Amino acid sequence: MARVRAGPVASLIPQGLRAFAVPTSLPRGLVAPGDLVDVLATFNAGQPHTEIVVSSVEVLLVLGTNSMGQSGSSISNAGGGPDLDAGGAGVAGATTLVLLVSADQQERLAFARAFANLEVTMGPSAG
Repeated sequence: MARVRAGPVASLIPQGLRAFAVPTSLPRGLVAPGDLVDVLATFNAGQPHTEIVVSSVEVLLVLGTNSMGQSGSSISNAGGGPDLDAGGAGVAGATTLVLLVSADQQERLAFARAFANLEVTMGPSAG
């Protein structure tokens, strides 16, 4: 059941978690809602290094272009909930993952996005 006055994305977020958007170079279709991913940050200032920012976080939504390469495609989601217009969200020509994260993970991701290049990686499924 959606929370009262919750928007289409907010209604999909479990209590205590946040949704955080991460642009990725992964091709659309490779990652699906419900998949678990890691986010790595490569910091180039000072001593260049790469570190894992968050590990095994769930993909809530996948935003991107449609199969014809056009913007304005639908956002797929795990809950079978609303389809949203990715083009209207300013996400044309790229794949962006909306991840479910804790408040602490959200802070680490925001810092990394401001000062590093982010990459999303996938491991084997836990099945």
